[in-house]
Amino acid sequence: MKMTKLFIESHDLDWFAVNAANFVAHFTTGGTDKIPRELQQSQELWEFHYDVISGLPATSGYVICEKNVPLFDDPASRNQYLESFLHYARKGIFSFDINFDDLTYTLIAAPETPLTCHSITLPTAKELVKIHSPFQCTTAIRI
Repeated sequence: MKMTKLFIESHDLDWFAVNAANFVAHFTTGGTDKIPRELQQSQELWEFHYDVISGLPATSGYVICEKNVPLFDDPASRNQYLESFLHYARKGIFSFDINFDDLTYTLIAAPETPLTCHSITLPTAKELVKIHSPFQCTTAIRI
């Protein structure tokens, strides 16, 4: 089933991709429509990726890309914001947030020991969206 525009823009969707180095990344849309077309065309594929990745164990430490983290008034708000990004980084997955200023994705948390697509269920690895960018704190990814 195809995702509707209303569904895409009314949810903060998590989606996953792989780059040329075979590293897996997590992206969160923030309720924007910045999600790859192949996932927009198949809600089932998006749900399958989400379920497989969600089931992975924590295997890594993480590094926070401080320059990409928004400023917060208090530590509790900052920790709450970082929680989901660190959750994925602990699984070995690079974790990106949408930048509302220019609608690009910026890296928030990186794993110390990155997961490669070869480490996850084969059908999922073959179906992950391909991103032609390095996963670095200085990279802005446009979808």
